[in-house]
Amino acid sequence: MHIVPRGVRGDLLQEMIMTALNFACNSPLFCSSVAGSSQKSGVLKITCSALVSPDIAASARPWKVSDARLILEDGSIWRAKSFGASGTQIGELVFNTSMTGRCKINTGVNFGNGICHLNYYVNFLTNKCDEESSQCFLAGLVIRSLSICTSNWRCTESLEDYLAKRNIMGIYDVDTRAITRRLRQDGSLIGVLSTEESKTDEELLEMSRIWDIVGRKRIKLHYCMNDAKVYLASMDSNS
Repeated sequence: MHIVPRGVRGDLLQEMIMTALNFACNSPLFCSSVAGSSQKSGVLKITCSALVSPDIAASARPWKVSDARLILEDGSIWRAKSFGASGTQIGELVFNTSMTGRCKINTGVNFGNGICHLNYYVNFLTNKCDEESSQCFLAGLVIRSLSICTSNWRCTESLEDYLAKRNIMGIYDVDTRAITRRLRQDGSLIGVLSTEESKTDEELLEMSRIWDIVGRKRIKLHYCMNDAKVYLASMDSNS
């Protein structure tokens, strides 16, 4: 007997199972025959269903459902799952094809105010020794899959915790190849990441189209060398 429950509470499921078992035991189609030496057997497949509220059904799911959106200025909408911080963030969507150096991507100034879209999937290593600066300049991170474990002994914390502490949004379970092809064909695009259900797709699309990147990557850095501060001039990658 194969029982397939679908979004049913425990008490209702138990009652339906007992009803099904009573039916199977009392039905001549599924009971063994003791007459002679032959025996009859069968397989009973039962699909259980019941009307439950969406809140109860959602809380019973052991998996995460899509709760985020990536909306590009060309009008395309990508449904995804969120990790890290929540809210709404806007930035220039760029893709990166490197297989290593993910910590440098997070803390590199060249990705300032940008939503970085990673093409190659590996377990993300977070380690302070590999960071390029003390600050994470990303506006958001887009990946295909979110690993639930890390394989490097130097890793100090998970990627989700790393982004959450720095108030950086991330999304996963999205078609990264399709997004890359779109960027290849159409060029640079402004994107909006959002987990806020109160904002409509039209509102987020309008945000992406009126946002201007010019001047937003201007930063100031300084490094200490032998107790002497060496200042770098302001940089604007758009000039």
